[in-house]
Amino acid sequence: MNPWMIGLAAALFGNILYHLMSRSASAGGKPFTMLAIVYALATGLAVTLAVLAESARPADLLRPLGMPAVVALALAVVMIEAGFLWAYGQGAPVSTSSLLVSAGVAVVLALLGVVLFREGVNARLIGGFALALAGVWLIGTARATR
Repeated sequence: MNPWMIGLAAALFGNILYHLMSRSASAGGKPFTMLAIVYALATGLAVTLAVLAESARPADLLRPLGMPAVVALALAVVMIEAGFLWAYGQGAPVSTSSLLVSAGVAVVLALLGVVLFREGVNARLIGGFALALAGVWLIGTARATR
């Protein structure tokens, strides 16, 4: 087994837990208040794990704050999480919301990988784009006809 598969498995289970709990916690309708609380708890957990698992020191925890990618990542995380909390609070279905967003992300990242990083493009990739877009269309139209 590739070592990176452990990370993907953690992301998979974390994502499932994330969406189930976001749907449950979104009932209050205040996504930024919820995020402030969640981030406070997550910060404590992440700092504890950084110290215990990586022997991080205070300087190690502060150094990345000057990196533009870290600031952009923080913005992205807030946008993703607030977006899902808001959508779930407005009644978005937990059964398809993540799938719709993930399919869109996959297609856009595949295109950006080709354009920005010169990653290869072939018939299978194009076929995958078509299937992902068809799936998004099918799910979107199934919801619209209910």
